[in-house]
Amino acid sequence: MTRQPVTLLDVALEAGVSRTTASAALGGSGRISETTRAHIRSVATQLGYRGNTAARHLRRGRTGIVGVHLPRDIGLLEYYMAFVFGAAEGARDAGYALSILPPGEAPSPDDVDGLLIVDALADDPTVAQLVASGTRIVASERMLGLPDDAAVVVEPDHRSAVDLLFDHLLARGAKAPAMISGGSDSAWGLGVERAYLAWCADHRVQPRLRGSTFTASAETVGAIAGDLLDSADPPDAIVGVPDGAALGVVDAARSRDLRIGRDLLVAAAVDSTPFRYVSPGITALDHHPSAVGRRCAELLLGWIADGEPPRWTERVGLDLVVRASTAPS
Repeated sequence: MTRQPVTLLDVALEAGVSRTTASAALGGSGRISETTRAHIRSVATQLGYRGNTAARHLRRGRTGIVGVHLPRDIGLLEYYMAFVFGAAEGARDAGYALSILPPGEAPSPDDVDGLLIVDALADDPTVAQLVASGTRIVASERMLGLPDDAAVVVEPDHRSAVDLLFDHLLARGAKAPAMISGGSDSAWGLGVERAYLAWCADHRVQPRLRGSTFTASAETVGAIAGDLLDSADPPDAIVGVPDGAALGVVDAARSRDLRIGRDLLVAAAVDSTPFRYVSPGITALDHHPSAVGRRCAELLLGWIADGEPPRWTERVGLDLVVRASTAPS
């Protein structure tokens, strides 16, 4: 026999209150003591009551949907998939749905209750349209060329993270570390470049910075690494910034019979699942994208519920994951 769903009336009867009082308690409205509200919510949980979240959002003049805008041409880069899953979990816990916006589409405020913008690219016209729409925005990384108060920003401490990585390479004996950047058309790429140059200045190391693109493939980065390794003054360590592209550095080193972790140290600015399983494993900075996605969603949904934005900038920490590509075997 199929079990009938628990209704609001069932909750009210079990709690010993009217249906109106039960509705107000579960909906967060009405002049009800906190003791009564907590009692009704406890009963609802025990009975397995699931309210109609769509109807609740409509009563409050909301859609129950938050949108997320991702950089174009990201393919299936692991960082963004993990971010989206984390944000979706945070939205779900608050009774919201998460919608990934199609490239180039700027929804109206009537379509979504708020937006998450991830790694905005400076030449992406959709970002400016989203900001101009007046919709609440929480951005993962700053949006270049736009006012600081255009969005609540969650960003990593680039300088501390890059210092942590290059201090590790220095401790492992690197005297000429190079970086293959992810371009300067995003706050992330620009921040990492600047942090590397600052580290080199602090340690009186000649910078070996080579430009690439935000979505550069392992093959593209491998070709740049090959040019570095074939130069008259080759580096003894190379950090690949684009997501997953450090694998190209490994290929370039192996094709020149260099031993990874000994003749050449290799690391990545963004961790990726393959880095754990290749041999040798690749040292990388873990950005905790799922946790960042969840945190961005929590800030946005709190803003929607409270009507007031949280503090405009929140810093998040990164961890260095040391593997055999920079550590003695």
